[in-house]
Amino acid sequence: MATALPIELAIWQNTPIMPDIVGKSPWASTAERYPRSRLSRSSAMPLTKGLLDVLLSHPCPHCGHKQEKKGSWFKTIGHYTCPSCGHSVQMGYDEKIRLFDANAHRAIE
Repeated sequence: MATALPIELAIWQNTPIMPDIVGKSPWASTAERYPRSRLSRSSAMPLTKGLLDVLLSHPCPHCGHKQEKKGSWFKTIGHYTCPSCGHSVQMGYDEKIRLFDANAHRAIE
């Protein structure tokens, strides 16, 4: 059975009065309150450890210059500056998944 918070406490914490009934509990873990998108992660492979020491290349969307670095570098960065044109290239998780998936056949076991 859900326990009700005193109205003053619920308003002060900006939480629902009956947390088990209305939305997610404020005491739930971050993963429970903010579930990850299933769109890209459901069928995509993870960032394979076998590609961390393999040289991968990613083309700049502005000029096409291929940035060549090890998979471990691509795994840790969020963006990089293209050495050819100087534009900032964003590397979100979805883009990294596509890069690693395209090179899965080259994985070191």
